[in-house]
Amino acid sequence: MRVSESPSDKYLDQTSLQYLVEKIKDEIKKNGGSSGGNVDLSDYYTKSQIDDIVKKLPSGSTGVGISGVSINSAGHLIISLTDGTVTDVGNVVGKDGVNGTNGKDGVDGVNGKDGTNGKDGTNGVDGQDGADGFSPTIVENAENTDTQYKLDITTVAGTFTTPNLKGKDGKDGTGGSGGGASSEVYSTDEIEIGTWIDGKPIYQKVVPVTLSSTAKSGSVVPDSTQIGSTVSALVDMRAVRTQSQFMVMSTTHIMNTSISYITSFADFKDAILSMSLAKDGTLFINHGYKYNGWKLNIILKYVK
Repeated sequence: MRVSESPSDKYLDQTSLQYLVEKIKDEIKKNGGSSGGNVDLSDYYTKSQIDDIVKKLPSGSTGVGISGVSINSAGHLIISLTDGTVTDVGNVVGKDGVNGTNGKDGVDGVNGKDGTNGKDGTNGVDGQDGADGFSPTIVENAENTDTQYKLDITTVAGTFTTPNLKGKDGKDGTGGSGGGASSEVYSTDEIEIGTWIDGKPIYQKVVPVTLSSTAKSGSVVPDSTQIGSTVSALVDMRAVRTQSQFMVMSTTHIMNTSISYITSFADFKDAILSMSLAKDGTLFINHGYKYNGWKLNIILKYVK
């Protein structure tokens, strides 16, 4: 509460309030009243003003006391006496205090510093250029003739020449018209007959041989001959005998009619025939006693 000099616009402090209450109680006692009455005060004068107000109250000689004290809605102090008289002392409620000054706005916080930018990542390594494509070319061989027709094929791996693609003319039949080209020709001369899996030409040749008669019973003897060419791959090798009922058609052969009598390793040697071809063109034939003196045609297919 505020202590003021004017009862119309100021408030009592706590001490002045207590003083007012005590003074009113004293006056009630002087006038023969009770100090237990209700006192309803919401704001008051200063001490000196209270003294003046109390002096104006009726004196005890009249025998009239205070029955009640209140403040009406207009802020006036109302004194009720025991004889029914009501006295309006005047305004005792001060005006509202002046509004306090608005608080100052708080200071805006300082913006934080920008963070450091991260480093750029390392650029990836450029991929290697792919190899240039290669389109194969096919041209006629410069050495082609009326009886030979070959093609030169060039790829990324190199150039190779095909075997002769032109077949030989067939012989005229008796009483008939000219025959066509033969599908396969057997000759003691080397003939190009096809293409192996690596693109190289396959050659065929028939090599006649007569086996020696030096094998003894229970032994194996070697015979050999040159075919006149070096060899890089053996495609096929067969031995054909047509002078008797037996025909040999493999690189290793056991005489069929002799199997029944084979009861020992010596008997096995007598009935066996085997062939092999070396890269330098040497044809080896190993045979037992049963093949002494045989005449064979060895059919060879090979790549040079």
